[in-house]
Amino acid sequence: MSLSEAADALQAGDPGRAEHLLRQLPEAEAQALPALCLLALSLAAQGRHDDALPLFRELTRREPMEVEHWTNLAAAQRAVGDLDGAITAFQAALERGGDHWGLHHPMGLVLLAAKQYQGAMGALVRALELEPDNMETRVALAQAFIELGEPKDAASLLVGWKDRIGANADLIVDIARLALRVGGVPAAVDALETALARVPDHAEAARLLAQIRARLGLRPNA
Repeated sequence: MSLSEAADALQAGDPGRAEHLLRQLPEAEAQALPALCLLALSLAAQGRHDDALPLFRELTRREPMEVEHWTNLAAAQRAVGDLDGAITAFQAALERGGDHWGLHHPMGLVLLAAKQYQGAMGALVRALELEPDNMETRVALAQAFIELGEPKDAASLLVGWKDRIGANADLIVDIARLALRVGGVPAAVDALETALARVPDHAEAARLLAQIRARLGLRPNA
């Protein structure tokens, strides 16, 4: 068994096999940084974030200036619901020079979840500067603006969204929810109908559209 085989398995989308191979390495090799990092990533890829957390913490201890270790730790902490821990880890990554979309965007999402809207806006603005056409960031930033009482700024971010999102129905439903937050029922209905036109079996879009129509006293297909 070799480290390269485990890396290949993880890259091929088989984290379970990667973990199996890593568990068979000699102790000295298994405790080396490359193997430890691969094992942490393999566990996280299987959704076993509680198991991955101590490994990511160990990696940040042994290589404290490595930005990727801190962002991986933040992602695992977010996955287990430790928002404060995730924010701290993201901040550590920033302090060590991290400046890419894959850091600022998830940090913005965590700050949104923690209801730290001003901080979320700052992180998401930077993420959008790095990837101006990223609709996930635009939708998240629009939410931050709405929470801060700036619906016009939110609306400006979503102009032309139909031509940018494609078949990402989950994101379209998020846009519908934002429209409902500011009283834009027609815009919400339009978004949900668009979502269902692109992904006809999207259950949440159908549920929310039916709910809106029921409130308005409309027939299901009106």
